[in-house]
Amino acid sequence: MEAVLARIEEVEPRVQAFVNVTAEAALEQARSAQATLDHDREQAPVLTGVPIAVKDLFDVRGLVTTAGSRALADNVAHRDSIAWRRLREAGAVLVGKANTHEFAYGGTTEPTRNPWDLDRMVGGSSGGSAAALASGTCFGALGTDTAGSVRIPAALCGVVGLKPTKGDVSTRGVFPLSRTLDCVGPLARTPQDAALLHSVLRSTSSTSIGMGPLRTVRDLRVCVIPPQEALEEPVRQAHRAASQALEDAGAVVESLEGAPRLADATRVNFTIMAAEAGQVHRSMLASRGADYSPYVRERLQDALRTTASDYLEALQSRRAIIRDWNRLFTSFDVALLNGIPCTAPRAYVEQVMLDDVAENRDWVLCRDTAFANVTGHPALAVPAGVADGLPVGVQLTGRRHSEALLFAAGQAIFDRLASPIP
Repeated sequence: MEAVLARIEEVEPRVQAFVNVTAEAALEQARSAQATLDHDREQAPVLTGVPIAVKDLFDVRGLVTTAGSRALADNVAHRDSIAWRRLREAGAVLVGKANTHEFAYGGTTEPTRNPWDLDRMVGGSSGGSAAALASGTCFGALGTDTAGSVRIPAALCGVVGLKPTKGDVSTRGVFPLSRTLDCVGPLARTPQDAALLHSVLRSTSSTSIGMGPLRTVRDLRVCVIPPQEALEEPVRQAHRAASQALEDAGAVVESLEGAPRLADATRVNFTIMAAEAGQVHRSMLASRGADYSPYVRERLQDALRTTASDYLEALQSRRAIIRDWNRLFTSFDVALLNGIPCTAPRAYVEQVMLDDVAENRDWVLCRDTAFANVTGHPALAVPAGVADGLPVGVQLTGRRHSEALLFAAGQAIFDRLASPIP
């Protein structure tokens, strides 16, 4: 913990991953963890002493939960969120609260900067969590994912991020964006670390230190979903390399044409999110709207114009999208697809250039991730190399509750393609 806090002091002024570093409490918890390990290492909880960052949407008793907004500057939590409580009971030590896009309603997390290149964005909305991991200021982190908000910053920062099966991890004590779509997921440096965190998050009991090997991918049936829209060439190459890595590891890999349209799911996602986010914020916008940033205030005011017909139509389309993905997983165990269609864009940009066409930033970042929030299937972002000094990643998805397969496939890709964090 002393080394982690020294690292924070060194890099945090430039990266700005945290809104609150709980240094004194962290050292106290670390001393207690050391005493636990010295007494009986074999019986110590599985995360004893592990430094963890928590996105500032999660309640931690005694700390302010701002959700990235001045509107909640005095919002002191009176109890722990379920997710943090489970990590704490498993021995984890809180390093601090990580930055988030205001109310998680956006694809960036400025002023947080990307540790790989400080002129680049980290994505969002769990960008502080990913940046803290990539800069070496924690060993695991909590994020939320409503349209890709764990997987987007994980991909842009070269770490691992899981959106679990909807309902597997409690969202109680987490400030909501869209109750239909919100998921709580871990970020980590490796798939095996993410698997360990997920095993704690979805269980009320902690286990002793140590974890068995991940499942083998031999004979795993993998369908490769080709890119469906414009993307940068390094992302296309990473997609091909990940497919080859799985085949080399023994998986049965098959390219699939005619996969469900990702863009259709993104449109459905954005409609559901808007309708539900508007209702979450309706009363607070009326009373404290001046404390919102102009960007989020305008988005939410526009969201309040979503009609009941729009919302019901999106829910109906959602059912059809779920059927399509469930049908795919009757023939395959895992699907491989590209993650984010570009490496990290420059900070504060509102448009991204793909094939010489300027596209809306949030649409580009979410268009290949939002489907999993619509369907409820798990999805894992995995690093798959570096291009021009910036990380490139891929994404895996599978049937509900198939996280163990995703972690195994992700580790096979990671072992062959991931580059060390600088």
